[in-house]
Amino acid sequence: MNNLRHRLSFPGLPLSKAALWIVTAGFLAGMFSYHHWTRTKNGERGVIKWDVISYYAYLPATFIYGDVGLGFLDKDRAPEGFVNDNKFWPVEPGDGTRVIQTTMGLAYLYSPFFFAAHALAPVFGEPRDGFGSIYQFFLALSPVVFAVLGLFALRRILLRYFPDRPVALVLFLVGLGTNLFFYVVHDGPMTHAYNFALLIFFLEGVHRWYERPGFLRSALLGLLFGLIVLIRPTNLLAGLLLVGWKVSGWGELKERVRFLLGRFPQLGILALCFLLPWIPQFLYWKSVTGSFLFNSYGPGGSSFYFGAPHILDLLFSFRSGWYLYTPVMAVATLGLVFLWKKNRGLALPLALTWQRKSTSWPAGGRGGTGAASGSAPSWISTGSWPFPWPHSRKRFWRFARKASGPVSWPVWCFWST
Repeated sequence: MNNLRHRLSFPGLPLSKAALWIVTAGFLAGMFSYHHWTRTKNGERGVIKWDVISYYAYLPATFIYGDVGLGFLDKDRAPEGFVNDNKFWPVEPGDGTRVIQTTMGLAYLYSPFFFAAHALAPVFGEPRDGFGSIYQFFLALSPVVFAVLGLFALRRILLRYFPDRPVALVLFLVGLGTNLFFYVVHDGPMTHAYNFALLIFFLEGVHRWYERPGFLRSALLGLLFGLIVLIRPTNLLAGLLLVGWKVSGWGELKERVRFLLGRFPQLGILALCFLLPWIPQFLYWKSVTGSFLFNSYGPGGSSFYFGAPHILDLLFSFRSGWYLYTPVMAVATLGLVFLWKKNRGLALPLALTWQRKSTSWPAGGRGGTGAASGSAPSWISTGSWPFPWPHSRKRFWRFARKASGPVSWPVWCFWST
């Protein structure tokens, strides 16, 4: 076993960092193998489709067609040659207005890739219409970039609490053994890979804020939290981390409240910066609907189910069963148990926020959870190779505690997407 471990080592490179590069190579290989930016048939594009149509709509509507009210969708106002073949899916409240249903958080994250594609389109002989293959290629690339950045940040967090080898296993497992891979490679521009990365950034930001709660860190944390909630408003529950970070009981919670009250100026900066990403959204709603606040999901018939969570359905159903289609995620649940025993201050805020995902379960289908089921067992044969196999029961539980504890961290981030 020692000889095998030596042959599979990476001289001069920590094992966890090597795992990151392997995962990155896997993401890129999957992306270029699938090459969905070239897949357009029956009026459905390979990348800009389904919910991505709405997330992305702000960019071409603003910077190409110059009308966030989408008036150019009228035949008498459409640009020459324009056909709305699943380019825009607005909701119509009934007063003649058209509203992009989703909030614009993802458009912020798409924008660097959109502008790169817009600059390069003439070089590749494509029109600057916002929907050609060059635009779709850069959109497909963006979740790879964010997921990799998120995993690098995750490595920094985990190494504060766990040894390098369990962290390497977790990075490999989460990157290539869960449905994160599906949402990076197949359905990349959906919210999941971006939320995964931003929530990890938020975890790291909260940790650093409590180390030194200065004004700059408060401003950056507020901006990040505002963007996370703008991407998906139910992410507001991630704010529990800010209050409950490393709180393990009522006594510590009281101390935390007193600590936060003593940092009122910093919290004020955080709150103001939280609102900054929302200002363009408020102005958009005002210009289109006449109101600064608008429930764009109501006219579309969509809803969330906060009063009737579907936790068991989400975990075990054939429609969207996370354990069913990605069984390795059961390790993450076990990890919360071990993490609770080892450090309740870390486990409690993570466990509380798991409720968020179950509130929207009936609104969607499987969400691609089945895509990872085939690769989940691979961590047994491939992901665990740096570890001596635990032959005895005692060694097995020691190994499980080391590996499953850090697993629960990134899984919380992906669960919360």
